[in-house]
Amino acid sequence: MSLDVLEDYQPHRQTPENLYNRQIIEVYEPQSLSYSWAWFYLITLEQVEQLGGFLQPDGWWSGFGLTLE
Repeated sequence: MSLDVLEDYQPHRQTPENLYNRQIIEVYEPQSLSYSWAWFYLITLEQVEQLGGFLQPDGWWSGFGLTLE
């Protein structure tokens, strides 16, 4: 998968050796109806802390901390 290259995910590696790990997750519509399945790239909270990151509980990160010039 092209996204595997972007996320440096290699399926033959052990889970801790990848920064992100790929998982297929069911996606829902706003009415809580099943919509489809999608690949997600997940990182552990421990890895986030080691990298100096922080949790976005609502998952909304687009534009976070950015300012327009």
